[in-house]
Amino acid sequence: MRFIFFLLIVSFGQNKRTSDQIRIDLNNAKFTMQIKKSNSIYFSNRTKQDTVVLVVDTGLIYQTKCYLSIKTFDNRVIFYEEFNTNYFTRGVFQPDTIPLGDQDVYQKFIDNYTKSITKKKIEKFALAKIQSFLRDIKVNRNELEQYKNGENVLDKKVYKQIMKDKSVRVVWFPCYEYDEGIRYFAYSKTKAKAIKIVESD
Repeated sequence: MRFIFFLLIVSFGQNKRTSDQIRIDLNNAKFTMQIKKSNSIYFSNRTKQDTVVLVVDTGLIYQTKCYLSIKTFDNRVIFYEEFNTNYFTRGVFQPDTIPLGDQDVYQKFIDNYTKSITKKKIEKFALAKIQSFLRDIKVNRNELEQYKNGENVLDKKVYKQIMKDKSVRVVWFPCYEYDEGIRYFAYSKTKAKAIKIVESD
């Protein structure tokens, strides 16, 4: 949450009342029902699809967890991880566009935009991010070419095998701890699970 409070401090300065009100909205934003999203992909098997499942806990967004898993056609879990639901609020204080003008124009716009963020807007923003999370997790093999120098590759032997065998499917998930970052996973037949092959922050 450090990036959120930093933006609040920059935007409001000494305007403590307004800053406190937005902190209250951030802390009170919640989902009243559990959210479950899934997507079918060819990953561990060439002929039978796996299911990627995202479950978001009910409750306060800044206190709850999300559960991400990949299950095979016979319901065997080959990937599982948990992360904080507040990941889906990342970017809520970043407008899609900014006006042309000098620093004063920009600062006034950011102040007004930040003040417009309400509890409902936070919930709507997070829900939209959840809705699109599983939409595009399959990786175009060309994306992996940028790591051929070995940088950020966790297992160079496996990476080379994947680049040679075009039948191997790769998926990506973000690094939840960083503002930017990406991790690539492939299915290992010997380990019978998804393994991380590249991590870039």
